[in-house]
Amino acid sequence: MIWRVTDPQGDEAAKIRWELPQYTRGIVLDLGCGTRKAFPHFVGVDNGHHEAAFGIPVRPDVFLPSCERLALFADESV
Repeated sequence: MIWRVTDPQGDEAAKIRWELPQYTRGIVLDLGCGTRKAFPHFVGVDNGHHEAAFGIPVRPDVFLPSCERLALFADESV
C-alpha cells in the first residue's frame, strides 16, 4: 500500500485490515483506533483528540492521554 494525497483519507486501518491477521495472535491493541477498530475483537486505545477537535465521536475500549506510556498493560495483562 502506498499513501497518496488523492486517495480517501481516514479509517486507515480498514485499508490494510486483511493484511493484519498474519501478524497478530491473541489479544491485540489497536493504538490510535479512532472511530473504529480494525477488528471488533481488538482492544481499542485512543486519546479522543478527534472528538475534542472535530466533534468526531471516538469510543475506544481504553482512553489514554498518550500511547507512549502503556502502564495499564505493562505486566502483559492483555
